Amino acid sequence: MLPLIDLKLRPMEVDDLVMVLNWRNSDHVRRYSITDHVIQLEDHEKWYQNTHNDPKCEWLIAELSKKPIGVVSITDISSLNGTCTWGMYIGENAGNLGIGVLMEIRAIDRIFNHHGIRKLWGQALASNRILATHKKFGFVEEGVLKKHVYRNDNFEDIILVALFSDKWPEKRKEIFKLFNLVDG
Repeated sequence: MLPLIDLKLRPMEVDDLVMVLNWRNSDHVRRYSITDHVIQLEDHEKWYQNTHNDPKCEWLIAELSKKPIGVVSITDISSLNGTCTWGMYIGENAGNLGIGVLMEIRAIDRIFNHHGIRKLWGQALASNRILATHKKFGFVEEGVLKKHVYRNDNFEDIILVALFSDKWPEKRKEIFKLFNLVDG
């Protein structure tokens, strides 16, 4: 496992747009995305202009040893409710399955520590193996949108999950022990 210090998050910039679009349109990312259509560059640029200065969201590039490898999204930030949703994906094949674990730690730390969120929630296709990882991180299932999206000639459920900030410090310690991680 790589040390956590090797993985950083930085704000997405306009120079990242083509790289991020290529990642987002790749089969291995679209397969697990709630919306799986191919995005055109013009639409992607409009999306960036609309979200870049929006205080209710933050789009971050995950870098491993200063090399961009993925995206973390923090959206629907509500200071009134102390809630937000999030997502992440690995765009580059970094050759290490532990990258997702490191990205998830960094994302959750940022959400709770930087944004002061009390409840983090998300959604994933029932077939997405990330759900097992989320459960190890302390996420609990809060609901199911039954047969909500059409995939592979069938309708698939979307699972709603949540993690509360007061549960994170202890779960974080457990994650570090489980994956034999070094903090940093």
